[in-house]
Amino acid sequence: MYPVIVLLQTLIRHVAKRGKNRDETVATWTDLLVFVMVALGAIGTF
Repeated sequence: MYPVIVLLQTLIRHVAKRGKNRDETVATWTDLLVFVMVALGAIGTF
């Protein structure tokens, strides 16, 4: 489960420091989508 914890920390950092402009918001949502897919894949392997 350790990789999932690292991914959660990374996600929290991204959300905490996301910018106000639109491009950064889109990038944050893209990161979130990738994170969810990776997390589901990681959970599926356990």
